[in-house]
Amino acid sequence: MGRCRDYKYDAVIGIGGISANPRSEGIAEKINWVGIGPIRHRTPSKRACEVTFEHFVLLDDKGPLLKSIAPNLAKRFYRRNGARYLLDGYSDIEYQEAQKIVKWAKLQNPSESKSSNPNKDNSCSSSCKSSTKKRKCK
Repeated sequence: MGRCRDYKYDAVIGIGGISANPRSEGIAEKINWVGIGPIRHRTPSKRACEVTFEHFVLLDDKGPLLKSIAPNLAKRFYRRNGARYLLDGYSDIEYQEAQKIVKWAKLQNPSESKSSNPNKDNSCSSSCKSSTKKRKCK
């Protein structure tokens, strides 16, 4: 996610790409993980905060195909020169599909290894240099 880790968002839906590597790992075009409720942690040696989530669901190769749940989002990401990530600029139907995935993920058991905040005192919701930015990413 790079510097986008510091942008304002409520959830992240991680999806597998379409190149040879995701295909060989069995994650191509699938929902691989969902993180809800970002918690940012200061990392002086990095350009952006590290992020954990209040609720994190790791699906890896067991995740559903994105197009089976969100066909419009799938088209947006997998078309030629499609988006790498979206923070805003969704169509109404794309937004509804993203909300549907987040709602579904909230009902899943969280994955222990990625869901906890290792150091609450290190949270940086307002102190990271770009934490208040909201950008349209394509």
